[in-house]
Amino acid sequence: MTDATPTADHLIGTLSPSRIATAQRCLAQFAFRYVERLPTTSSPALQFGVAMDAVSTAAYRVKMKSGETPAAKDVADRFAAEWDFAAAAVEQWGDDDRGSLLDSGTRGAKLWRESIATHVVPLAVQEHLSATVVDPTTRDPFTLHGYLDLRRAQPGGSVVADLKTSRARFQAARLSREWQPAAYTLLAGTATFEYHVLTTTKQPEMQVLRAHVSDSDRSAFLVRAGMLRRQVVTALRSGDWLPNRTHVLCSRRYCDHWAACEARYGGKVPA
Repeated sequence: MTDATPTADHLIGTLSPSRIATAQRCLAQFAFRYVERLPTTSSPALQFGVAMDAVSTAAYRVKMKSGETPAAKDVADRFAAEWDFAAAAVEQWGDDDRGSLLDSGTRGAKLWRESIATHVVPLAVQEHLSATVVDPTTRDPFTLHGYLDLRRAQPGGSVVADLKTSRARFQAARLSREWQPAAYTLLAGTATFEYHVLTTTKQPEMQVLRAHVSDSDRSAFLVRAGMLRRQVVTALRSGDWLPNRTHVLCSRRYCDHWAACEARYGGKVPA
């Protein structure tokens, strides 16, 4: 192991939902990203989401100060400005078109404003939270942290919400199988989580998926996170970072490291 290679503590001592999800999705991708620290590419989908995050953050901050939601034209103009910057970072466009995504984004920003932002009382945006948690199996402590897109008021408490952009509608099952609901509600000390999903189609749609996350849900999350921590440590010792070629996101479109994966492990990553 070289001095540049992260230790086990560096890899699993502090975890975010995205790092945990990467380990679950594919150990090889985890190694490329966090052990070897290979550079990533900026895809159109990723940069579109970055631009929308900037729009929502700016609008909620205005609303927190003034109590008023910015006008539809303002949020659309803000997306156009953010997209001009974000799109410049895209390295490969594939089947996507910069102008079409601009049009979709400006319409989507207006739709988000009308269907979501006007009804939200924001308490905090882009809030960084961390806590020391314990693996229920081994009793080992580790740090869990994350950046919450939005914490909003509701009668009797608050809701944690995460803004997503997607090429297709989300299925409700994502609330139970993904890591963010349990992790973010644990960090925020609230039981309610929402996905606000903007589809990046010619006619954008807005979804709100909501779930109550129980204490048992959060305990199960910590059990699974503990399992993945131990898998990462085992892989670090053995060098066996197994690629998961059966995962739905194992494709050249969604994985920045498909070429390295083919070179290292053989076979073909699907297009």
